[in-house]
Amino acid sequence: MSRGLTIAELVQQVLYAVYKIRLDVEYDAALPQSFHADTSKFKEIVMEANFVLQVLQKEQDWNWLRERWQIGVARRDCSGHIMEFEIPREVYKVATGFNDSVRLHHPKDYMKFIEAPFTSPRSGNTNSVAMFDQHARINVADDRLMSFVIGNVLTFNRPFYDHEVGCLIETDVIRLIEPLHICDSTCAQPCRKAYECRVLTEVPDPHYVVLKTAIGRAEADPSVADRVQTLTDESSKLLSAMRENDSAKTITDTYQTIELGYTRVL
Repeated sequence: MSRGLTIAELVQQVLYAVYKIRLDVEYDAALPQSFHADTSKFKEIVMEANFVLQVLQKEQDWNWLRERWQIGVARRDCSGHIMEFEIPREVYKVATGFNDSVRLHHPKDYMKFIEAPFTSPRSGNTNSVAMFDQHARINVADDRLMSFVIGNVLTFNRPFYDHEVGCLIETDVIRLIEPLHICDSTCAQPCRKAYECRVLTEVPDPHYVVLKTAIGRAEADPSVADRVQTLTDESSKLLSAMRENDSAKTITDTYQTIELGYTRVL
């Protein structure tokens, strides 16, 4: 989390990073040519910042965007249909990385829970066979509860069993970074969303967004083309720092192995 900044502060910092001149972005009806929120130049910078946020969203599954999704209660109807849950619109994706799973918690004892690991949609739609189970039986049906995502729906590979019905279902998701507000004809100036509301509070270092936006601005202006490389170097350092800080909150990704089981064959 960070203190964030307003959209007007973002635009002002971008202009300073490119031109090294402090330009006033406050709304003033007496100065129609100023860089206030209703001008094209102001909107262009905000639009460039939205492109930067889209790229930042796809950089990796950031831990600072991870949050808990309380899905619902496990049920089973008489038809035996497999439960499906629509992923909320504010979710970018379900967290399906290393050690991620859908968890079913017992309603009366939170120390008892069942994990439903993620699998691929193709694997979840077939009846798989396990090489051996916990009782050392060979080639038995794999009846473990597995979860997978198809489109914007989270579902499972089978209906819930009796001991799973009634459990509370939850998992982790990656939240969607909302785009910044761009003023239109319906906005009364000075626009509150542009000058008062703080944005980028979830980004650990909002200055990275400032520098990346400034790079796009400098690339569009030949008079400051020499600033592109300097801004790129500075933004790369900030991105590396954010990645290092983010990875410090996770364990190292490794492959997990299981001890082989042996059974006497006559």
